[in-house]
Amino acid sequence: MKFKLLLFPAMCIYCLLISATSIPVSPKLSPVESKYKSEIISGSKTVSPPTRLNFFQRLIVKLVVKKYKKAHRADMSKADNLANVSLISGSAAAIFMVLGLFIPYVILATIPAGIIAMITGGAAVRRGTKKIGTAKTGKALGLGALIAFAVLLIVAAIALSNSDWW
Repeated sequence: MKFKLLLFPAMCIYCLLISATSIPVSPKLSPVESKYKSEIISGSKTVSPPTRLNFFQRLIVKLVVKKYKKAHRADMSKADNLANVSLISGSAAAIFMVLGLFIPYVILATIPAGIIAMITGGAAVRRGTKKIGTAKTGKALGLGALIAFAVLLIVAAIALSNSDWW
């Protein structure tokens, strides 16, 4: 309860300090001078002088930058993880494709592994991963395995349609 009572006056003092340092003070100008000033200010070659931030504004900027860096770092690690998943599932799709030629029904695992590789590789690149090569390699392996599966399926259908097995 005491903490809440102390927080209100502290916030009031903080607001007063911020408002006192951020309100611009301009001298009173006559109508002729104000017209002349507005013409000068509206010109294309005017440059405003840099303003210094006060203590509280600098503190807030530091906190926001720190929070942004932390969120950006977490997002980058997620993107890097997606790139790794893309490479692993793309490799798995290629392995399932080769093993499927020798072991029945293993070739069907190529489809989900290839799709996962393509989706996670694209998501990693969109999120701005540092491992772009890894993401693109996984995506390419998944796409290659799916294309090889489709070609093998077409060849098998042609072979079965031309045979007297049916």
